[in-house]
Amino acid sequence: LPNSKVVVGVDGTTNATSGILVLSDAAKAMLLPRVNSFSDIVNPSPGMMVYTTSNNQLAVFNGQEWTFWNALVSAVLS
Repeated sequence: LPNSKVVVGVDGTTNATSGILVLSDAAKAMLLPRVNSFSDIVNPSPGMMVYTTSNNQLAVFNGQEWTFWNALVSAVLS
């Protein structure tokens, strides 16, 4: 369905934001899956995001490598 959309949140029937999945709430946020280490994930998909609890960082897989983000710096690990 080319115009399909799922809105999760408080204003699902009135939200006009474009996108296939829209998270809509003024008082809540998205919670990513938590893993001890990105290396625990077998066959990650490009665009996959997780929160690594071992180093308190956001990990994003770009299809070839994981990129790590925290509040102060970012780094790349092949």
